[in-house]
Amino acid sequence: MKLKTVLETTALIALTSASPSSGHEDSHAWISGGPNDFRGPCPMMNTLANHGFLPRDGRNITKPNAISALNTALNFDVTLAGIMWDQAIIANPEPNATFFTLNDLNRHNVLEHDASISRTDAYFGNNHVFNQSVFDTSRKYWTAETLNAQMLANSKVFRQIESCATNPTYRFTNVTEAFSLGEMAAPFIVFGDMSTVTVKKKFVEYFFENERLPTELGWRKKVDPVTLENITAVSHAIGVATSLLTTDSKSAPSDFQRYHTYADSVLTKFEGECDWHTEFREYHQDDMSNEAIVWRNYNDAWARIGNIRYAWKRLLEKRRSGEDVRESWGPAGKGNKGLHESIAEEDDHLVDAQAILTGSFSKYAAAHADQVRIVSDKSFVRSVARALSRCDRVPFVWFNEDRIGEEEPGCDALTIATDSEALSHVLTQSHDWLSIESTLCKDDDDAGLFFPASILTELPIVCHNSAIRLRGISVDCFPLLRGYHCLVPPVEADQSVILDPWAEFAAACHDLEIFNFGKRGMHCTPLRPERQSISDLAIINSFIGAAISGPHLQEFELSMSPFRVRRRGADRKKEEDLYVVSSILAAIESTQLRKIVLTSVDMSGQALLGLVQSASPRHLTNLYLGGMTLSSGRYAPAMSRLHEIVLLRKENNGSKPNIHFNSLQGAEFGEPSAFDDGNNEWILLIFDVNVKDQQAGQISKLATLPNLTRHSLQPP
Repeated sequence: MKLKTVLETTALIALTSASPSSGHEDSHAWISGGPNDFRGPCPMMNTLANHGFLPRDGRNITKPNAISALNTALNFDVTLAGIMWDQAIIANPEPNATFFTLNDLNRHNVLEHDASISRTDAYFGNNHVFNQSVFDTSRKYWTAETLNAQMLANSKVFRQIESCATNPTYRFTNVTEAFSLGEMAAPFIVFGDMSTVTVKKKFVEYFFENERLPTELGWRKKVDPVTLENITAVSHAIGVATSLLTTDSKSAPSDFQRYHTYADSVLTKFEGECDWHTEFREYHQDDMSNEAIVWRNYNDAWARIGNIRYAWKRLLEKRRSGEDVRESWGPAGKGNKGLHESIAEEDDHLVDAQAILTGSFSKYAAAHADQVRIVSDKSFVRSVARALSRCDRVPFVWFNEDRIGEEEPGCDALTIATDSEALSHVLTQSHDWLSIESTLCKDDDDAGLFFPASILTELPIVCHNSAIRLRGISVDCFPLLRGYHCLVPPVEADQSVILDPWAEFAAACHDLEIFNFGKRGMHCTPLRPERQSISDLAIINSFIGAAISGPHLQEFELSMSPFRVRRRGADRKKEEDLYVVSSILAAIESTQLRKIVLTSVDMSGQALLGLVQSASPRHLTNLYLGGMTLSSGRYAPAMSRLHEIVLLRKENNGSKPNIHFNSLQGAEFGEPSAFDDGNNEWILLIFDVNVKDQQAGQISKLATLPNLTRHSLQPP
């Protein structure tokens, strides 16, 4: 039974060990505990005592000497070491205790617990002395020379099952589970690579069996301080690995094969960077010019990246077939290997490269699982709502998928090829929604697809239910190809009435003064050969329509560029259909709009007139229509209404509104023209303050619009 301390604390205690420094070689030499010395159930605490970082007799472990031991031996952050001691002091049964002993840790179900991977349960006898038989049953799941999160998790789960089946007093609570995960994380944190969640098996076996730091095997304590965040991340990875549920490839973008495809595409891009720097020139090996040095660096990086890709490919093949990746090279030997297969000449390099992928996948999957949890149980939106409730002004919510305010480490090809932590960082970054939809989930059906789109409706609803008024909402991340069903707000079952699922969201948006959709972001427009399904269109229209249905709306910006449909007609002519927004605009109740911006939309003349009539004649400041097609009706009625507004403002000496039009099509301007990515054939129309009828051509069909606008090609 291992020591059970808080998830972070346990990891720390279980981690507690360090390599003796050269200046303290004698004081920290390993000496096994004597017959009168205390030792406990935690192998790391015992190890620290054996090396003299803690009192060698296992007594009088105070907060100062515990912090010193953890910091000196393991390079634990001082704050973290203090937290660890605070969690362990409860082992001393005396009130207001200022120390504990290793013997205090032996008290059953205080910190020590059942199902240790190296001790027997208290029910069967000694619960604190290392038991080789128990340990042997645990390590049989360590099936490679480099251990990963799954192997330690397998040992943990096995011991829990074994203990539960044979120990009539077995006890393992949720609190115990958190402690146990920290314990399983300890070997990775102290002896291994936290970024990849891997560790050499020989280090871990030596540590457990001898309660001694594996210095003589080449281990050294970490250079960078270990923080609470490190422990939490590694413990989380272990927790994900303990699940016995298999991941349905249609329910999450985190199955290993798909992740490998994504990771390989990342390296392919970096290989391309190397190609760009090395493709057209070569330098003699004796050339030491700056250009030659840069060329050689990229050439070496290209080889290293290729080796990593090859190692990952072999790992994927191993997972598919169950074979051992570290196989011999067959009858032809190594001379038969491919361009990047030289990595196999050193098995450690092969394993290290594969460990980067498996470790990154574990962290990626753990992050995904955590995000599923906080979205599914609404804890995320509740936390955001609590934060918004503390604002001293009415909050404005901006949904954006970009990371803001983060300092990104360098991720060029040269860094990636030599720095495993940098590569792991790149491989565990979040994705924009289009990448998820078109790459990681491209073969999924929508039924089981997890997608964070529900936040777009849930957050305003939670704010509304908490009496938090929102001034505005800007939506710059949105489902582009699929997953629209995630937007639909859930409704309580009521057999007596059929509820509108969008009614609560509309109520949440009742007081909005500003709503923007697609103003920034969503620029990676997917190529759409056809429109969304009728059901998906209904969801999109309902979402935007509910958001703009409040009577206080003053600013409305809508860009539907990502939802354009581009295709080739029967005559190979390129055709484009814009998103039809007539039903969306019909939801507007406000007549006080001051700013209206619409781009890449299709609507009827009646819908356009209704939009213009929603503008406040006295307060309209900006109106921009760009890339718009009128599918029925005429522009003239809406333009006449704008003319009336301009004249009204002029008569009252008011400021003129800025009214701009760009690429109007349909109705008076004829059918939409074909598009050509290389030679734009769109009609460009600019109303000018000095336009004359004889120069206006078809413009004269609309109305006379003096002093309506200035030259402008861009939306305000």
